[in-house]
Amino acid sequence: MPKGYLSLGPSPGKTRPPIATRSSVASTGVPTVMAKENDVIAIIIIVLFIVLALIAFGIYRLVHLARTQASISESSSGSSGIAD
Repeated sequence: MPKGYLSLGPSPGKTRPPIATRSSVASTGVPTVMAKENDVIAIIIIVLFIVLALIAFGIYRLVHLARTQASISESSSGSSGIAD
């Protein structure tokens, strides 16, 4: 590759070692990475979506309860709707 160009992958002569999995731990006896990086990222994103869904549901419940309480207090104020 000519100088000045950015390489986005490994050089043609070099290869990356494979990412370790559970089976490689059993075969080599050396503890290595338990999950692939992409799996960890996917799990983090799923957990974030669940947390955001719970927050959104909590906000919805708060707004719903506030509107319900506001309508109850307006109806119990005793106004007849007739202007003096």
